[in-house]
Amino acid sequence: MSARPGVAQMSHTTAKPAVPTDWMRRRICDTSIDFCSDNRDEIARAKAICIPCPVQQECLAYALARSETTGVYGGLSADERAGLFLRWKTFRRRELPTSQGQGISIPRDELRSCRDCGTEFDPQHHLSRYCSNECRDRSRSANSRVYEARHRQKRRSEREASAS
Repeated sequence: MSARPGVAQMSHTTAKPAVPTDWMRRRICDTSIDFCSDNRDEIARAKAICIPCPVQQECLAYALARSETTGVYGGLSADERAGLFLRWKTFRRRELPTSQGQGISIPRDELRSCRDCGTEFDPQHHLSRYCSNECRDRSRSANSRVYEARHRQKRRSEREASAS
């Protein structure tokens, strides 16, 4: 396996996904503080360091992508990230914004094509078939018109058959 610079590699012992790590060179974490402590004072000190950090968003994206369950990342404790992780996972964000404006790509499930407009989208739910409510409503209207037309044709055919 070849290592890519700036990307943490997945190993058989950690089972964490490979995500970009080149932002770590710009972090301002104080190594004298334990970012993985359960002590409230240590957590508060770690969060205070995260506030002015130029890579706070990248750090948070890293923790979410790797499902980190301990420590302070991006200014949030593990408990605070737990709720955010559920929302992030539910909406299946493909990119999280960074301090430099571009997004960090997070490996997610495959994209789907919208059944109405054909646009590729990242579904919020495994049963999602449309990229937006507008596409869903437009498709429902079209399906309803097709159904009504078939139903009218069937009734006409039945009337003609009974009249003959």
